Amino acid sequence: MKLHFPHGQNYDCVQCGRSCSFYGTVPVESRVAEQLSDHPLGLRVAASHGSAFYKREDGSLSMHMVSPQEPTCVFLTEQKLCDIHAELGARAKPITCQQYPFQFTRTPDGLFIGASFFCTSIRQNSGRPMLEHSLELLELLPQAIISQVPDPIPLDEHNSIGWGEYRRLESRFHQLELDQACAELAHEHGLQPLLEVAEFSALKLLLSLPPDADAAFASGAALQIPGSDWQGSWPDLQQARNHAYDRVLEAWARMYMHRKLLTLHRPLRHNLWSLILIPRLLRLTSALWPHQGQFWTSLEQAEILIGSRGRAIDPLATQFSRFLGGL
Repeated sequence: MKLHFPHGQNYDCVQCGRSCSFYGTVPVESRVAEQLSDHPLGLRVAASHGSAFYKREDGSLSMHMVSPQEPTCVFLTEQKLCDIHAELGARAKPITCQQYPFQFTRTPDGLFIGASFFCTSIRQNSGRPMLEHSLELLELLPQAIISQVPDPIPLDEHNSIGWGEYRRLESRFHQLELDQACAELAHEHGLQPLLEVAEFSALKLLLSLPPDADAAFASGAALQIPGSDWQGSWPDLQQARNHAYDRVLEAWARMYMHRKLLTLHRPLRHNLWSLILIPRLLRLTSALWPHQGQFWTSLEQAEILIGSRGRAIDPLATQFSRFLGGL
């Protein structure tokens, strides 16, 4: 099977511990639970935290966290290192942990290997080229978590396309800058005003804007944005877009495309809204809060809300699907 790596993307773990300190669920395979249940490490962790694993309603296990207020894996040391890795080796960890930050997607053209932008090294583009991790990834493949591009690919609730047609659509974003490709779509369908409404709706969800924000948007009055000193109107905020992080957003978008996220989890037109809206939202939020740390926080929140698995993208996409209706 041919492996496809993203061009120009580097990675080596910087031992920051971010992925081990996150509100997420890490499934634990039975082999991991069995190995640790009677091991001195597992016994120590259980004695310190009450349990090494969390039993879910369906009976499956996940890694136990320190507390709801401190969502840190109980096996993470003060030095931000994994105790399982240190005492038992990398292969003793759950598959999710072994695979992170890599994401695998199987397609008719081979296996595309991407990575999560939650990872510090991926953000920094530090370390070796991802291609140099081929050997360890090939060893992991038999047990890896692999997404599969559907055949055919759902375009919306009623239509679908084949892989070849999808690749032609994807090439449009590769040949043009992301903003230019999106602008052409809007221009072709005469729906630039609708894109603006979609953008504001997403910003309202992302920042939990008060109910009177809709009236301010419609009238051009000043927007009240919680946690910000902003006093201008919606047109003012659009004019103030911060382009300081455009190179990062372009790298994020390239990775989004490389992972074939347009094809996964929901119809393609819904996923296109994620690709279109997230960079636009981040230029707005970084105008309000230009600090780099806040940029990354906003990106994480935007992905949770309207990313490929986002909880709000389906309602937004349904509401504004007319924008992409001519694809």
